[in-house]
Amino acid sequence: MTYFLEMIIILVSALMSPLSSSVGGLQTSQRDTQRMDDLARVIVAANTYQTNNNGKTPWNKGSTDKNFVRRYIDADCSTTDGINYSCGDSVQFADPDGTTYKMRYVGSLNSSASSTFAGGSKLDHTFYVYTYASCGDDEGTVQKGTGERQYAIMYRLESGGIACNDNH
Repeated sequence: MTYFLEMIIILVSALMSPLSSSVGGLQTSQRDTQRMDDLARVIVAANTYQTNNNGKTPWNKGSTDKNFVRRYIDADCSTTDGINYSCGDSVQFADPDGTTYKMRYVGSLNSSASSTFAGGSKLDHTFYVYTYASCGDDEGTVQKGTGERQYAIMYRLESGGIACNDNH
């Protein structure tokens, strides 16, 4: 009888294992979809910023305008360095896992033809911003844009991919 119960437990465990990993994969995919939506929201906010500031981007002076996120994305967020944000209880500028996003200006491609993703190989909750740039044809690359008002933003996804969006 004990042997029979052990066999049933092993059989049920074997059948449940693929199900639990597919559920985990689905949850990762859903969180990555939300991250891509958040990336698109940052692009929309930056376009609005440009409209309100005579075409200047939030990264005009070589770093993120410290008021950009607070004024255009989440009124409860503030920053002292333009990279790390401290947000209130109603966090809108946060990854689906609850970690507050960071925004890092990487640089301008006005003298380079292309660049690769500046972040690491793991999810670090950081939007990487390149000015004078557009998303490249290959994943994880940006290419020289058509002007100083053009920018591309990349984000490392939980699944390992790299999302890129630009205002081109």
